[in-house]
Amino acid sequence: MTRYLLKRLAAIPLTALGASLLIFLLLRALPGDPAVTIATRGGEGVASAQEIAAVRDRLGLDQPLPLQFAGYVGGLLRLDAGDSLRTGKPVLQEIAARLPVTVELALLAVMVSLLLGLPVGVAAALRYGSWVDYALRGFGLAGLSLPNFWLGTLAILGLSLWLNWIPPLGRTNFFEDPATHLQQILLPSLILGYRYSAIIGRLTRSTLLDVLHEDYIRTARAKGAPERIVVVRHALRNAALPLVSIIGVEVGALLAGTVVIESVFALPGMGRLLLDAVRFRDYPLVQTIVTLMALLVLCLNLVLDLVYTWLNPRVRYA
Repeated sequence: MTRYLLKRLAAIPLTALGASLLIFLLLRALPGDPAVTIATRGGEGVASAQEIAAVRDRLGLDQPLPLQFAGYVGGLLRLDAGDSLRTGKPVLQEIAARLPVTVELALLAVMVSLLLGLPVGVAAALRYGSWVDYALRGFGLAGLSLPNFWLGTLAILGLSLWLNWIPPLGRTNFFEDPATHLQQILLPSLILGYRYSAIIGRLTRSTLLDVLHEDYIRTARAKGAPERIVVVRHALRNAALPLVSIIGVEVGALLAGTVVIESVFALPGMGRLLLDAVRFRDYPLVQTIVTLMALLVLCLNLVLDLVYTWLNPRVRYA
């Protein structure tokens, strides 16, 4: 187990380096020149060729690509990702100001998806073939089909038309105004978590249906164990292994989903920061955000692999 853990820990920085290289090359392949954007103040002005060349030289964009990438990686190792091309502020400072918003949104969305998806999946499995099963399956199918940006826009329009209330946009500090803060964060969390609750609910239903027909479940019921104990302690725990896998995969997709939902609700998080950085061709900012997200997903998958051994002691890693 220790050897496996050391191998996984050693692979994390190499995988993150590969992700950094990939986004580095993809950004350079996109049309547009950040030096032109900066020199023309976002396209609002006119700049001469000399001014554009001076900006390119100041930012190091005229250097060969291997030197640019080596300089970026060296800066990361020194915890210095450079300055944003758009704002001129340090990249890590920009990320530190936005990261708490995205982390809070993602954690609340995960909680919503688990609190909603697990009961829905269990209820559908226990009422297999009934109208409850069909209704809950329709609930999950709607969650998979409806895009987040459409649900967010519909929620804002519906609340404004029917209740004459528009949820406050932006973000307020929780300690300064808790009520406004909760109004700003709960609705996008519910919308973002709804889709992933549908995925968790459908997977819970299918895996639980398989487990409920196992011999040890029949044995537990034959011994007179209460149904709640049979479902929670025996069936659900053994059905949780695929759920752990899908949660690790979906968290990465959830981080990507914050880009859309933060734009709809004007939340100043990492998603909006990444979107603005891509539009402006802000190379250092985009590269650092993608590398950070890759590290978060890699660490989370490692933790979930270790959770396997707690859920099922028969699982062992060589």
